[in-house]
Amino acid sequence: MRRKLFSASKYAEAIQRSTISLTTLSAGVGSPPRVNVIPSTSEAGLDCRVLPGTNTDEFISDLKARINDPRVTVEIIHVAPDPGVSRTDTPLYSAIQKAILKHHPGAIVTPMIVPFGTDSAFLHRRGVIKYGLTPMILDTATAATMHSDRERVPVAEFLKGIHIFYDVLASEF
Repeated sequence: MRRKLFSASKYAEAIQRSTISLTTLSAGVGSPPRVNVIPSTSEAGLDCRVLPGTNTDEFISDLKARINDPRVTVEIIHVAPDPGVSRTDTPLYSAIQKAILKHHPGAIVTPMIVPFGTDSAFLHRRGVIKYGLTPMILDTATAATMHSDRERVPVAEFLKGIHIFYDVLASEF
């Protein structure tokens, strides 16, 4: 049974469940591939983004069960470390919150899941407090372009974000 999602947008779906994206697909015989020859093999590259706390072995086992074809093999190329979650009762988080509220009074500052890869996972394994900060107001269509070939940020929001970053870095945390 498929569970009901918060929103139909790609971004909102990606922060509620683990995702799989087909990013590469190759098959063919010859170079360039001949259209009249059926290839004996093909290969697909899948970018799997799992929610924090997801057991990778269980995720892969479920993927194999869904494929359910003995002719298909699954090779794991890379497993990213769990990015973990940082506490919000820190001086740095307070500085971020104060800077955001200075520029956006009445805003609700809260942690959220971002469905993109992050190098901060390596810091998490060492116990370092880390936060991703995108100090811009983005509509879901713009947010959905992150990590795509059409990634973009409105210049006006980028410039506002610089001021928020400055205020965070200028504060004592």
